[in-house]
Amino acid sequence: MGAQLAQILVEGCINGSSIALVAIGIALIWGVMGLLCFAQGEFLMIGMYVAYFMMELFGWDPLYSMPLCALVLFLIGPVVYYAMVRRVLTGPKLSQRLLTFGLSMVLANLALYFFKSDYRTIRDTDLLFHGNLQIFGLSIAANKLVPLIVCIVLTLALYLFLNCTRFGKSIQAVSQDKDAAALMGIPADRAHAIAFALSCAITGAAGGILTYYYYILLLHLPHRGHDLPALRLHRRVDGRLRQHHRRVCGRHHHGHRGHRRRLLSEHCAEVSVCLRRLHHHHFLQAEGTFREVTA
Repeated sequence: MGAQLAQILVEGCINGSSIALVAIGIALIWGVMGLLCFAQGEFLMIGMYVAYFMMELFGWDPLYSMPLCALVLFLIGPVVYYAMVRRVLTGPKLSQRLLTFGLSMVLANLALYFFKSDYRTIRDTDLLFHGNLQIFGLSIAANKLVPLIVCIVLTLALYLFLNCTRFGKSIQAVSQDKDAAALMGIPADRAHAIAFALSCAITGAAGGILTYYYYILLLHLPHRGHDLPALRLHRRVDGRLRQHHRRVCGRHHHGHRGHRRRLLSEHCAEVSVCLRRLHHHHFLQAEGTFREVTA
């Protein structure tokens, strides 16, 4: 019983390490900019596809292509920030969430169009590290141990960057007080761009190393009829929004200005609740995006 529990704990730590790395990227954006990025899963997907095609085309092990995955996402990050995110940072939170949610849908649909919804995986025998290791009586797959070590190294590297470099300290200054940092000559816009690029790079590296033991599988989109729970959820949310919109429009012509503002505020809150439900459903479906390779 004790050996089985230890095995389960080790497997949980290994499987959770890559997800923790993605969570660090999300937390970095949230802590610096106050932005909840819904497209982080799609950035992870891009990193996985880069590692997969590097293996298929050039025979690069994911461990070797992981820096390339991070570099590709590091370059994509500033483009996304300056083209989209920067424009909504001073706007309402709902606009920010709609933007990143829409970006995630666009990236997912583009990937579905170009790569289709087929399973893609790297054979265990093609990896640089494969087989099983016996450590303190526990059987650990080498292709799972490598991602764990890489995630720990990347986490330490990010910690050192944020605490020991000038750019890292400028990011921390902006996250603590943007106005005070600007008075000290630290441009908040540049710090935001670097933080967003770092977050994307970390997520890309996590995606590249995940291909060591995970399938790459795009979710079937709800409008294609393959995900019936998602289809029902989308219809329920759509119906709720339509009903609330009719109620607001019907009462909009009556009452004073303060009453209209309250109705508009209620409508925005309703939209936010529905978006959270949709986003919560996407997170619950995460196990369908990347399925673990079984022997």
